[in-house]
Amino acid sequence: MEQTTETGGRILLVDDEAAILRTFRYCLEDRGYTVMTAASAAQAEAILQRQVFDVCFLDLRLGEDNGLDVLQIMRTLAPWMRVVIVTAHSGVDTAVDAMQAGAADYLLKPCSPEQLRLSAAKQLEVRQMAARLEALEGQVQQRSDALGSHSPAMMAVLETARQVADTDATSSSSASPAPARANWRAPSTPGAGVRRRLSSPSTAPRCRRT
Repeated sequence: MEQTTETGGRILLVDDEAAILRTFRYCLEDRGYTVMTAASAAQAEAILQRQVFDVCFLDLRLGEDNGLDVLQIMRTLAPWMRVVIVTAHSGVDTAVDAMQAGAADYLLKPCSPEQLRLSAAKQLEVRQMAARLEALEGQVQQRSDALGSHSPAMMAVLETARQVADTDATSSSSASPAPARANWRAPSTPGAGVRRRLSSPSTAPRCRRT
């Protein structure tokens, strides 16, 4: 299936609450995104088999389905898609489980329109950067094959750029914007960054339900 990285971005919303889907959709469409919604895991899977998305906001408690199980299906159907787990549970273990399962980030609900839009913008930015890196890797590979040699140094640079992009999206999408980023340090253990963000009232995304 062909990937998409159009400027506006395509976003899939998956939640079993109609009010959440309606509010999220209005907030994102207002910024020019193309948005589709699904009220169940089955609907989400059917949509992903027919259409392509850059970002998905996936509810952790999806009726009788577990969002983390749905996430695994999504990673198979659309491995390029950035998935943000949306949850009303602010426990550290919940967030760590989501990140370890392959989520790009998490968002606490109910949330404000600005926090939702910020998360969408950051994940789309990383998705577009990944697409550019993939294109560059293809060019490097073609030139290497033509010359009969490969450049470990160039591949290392590309891998570093990808890691920086992933870190930037996770550290910025649900935390306060720019000033604090200058002092950011990579967590030394898996989930440490998530624990730090949850334990700090100033960075946890608290918001209103409309």
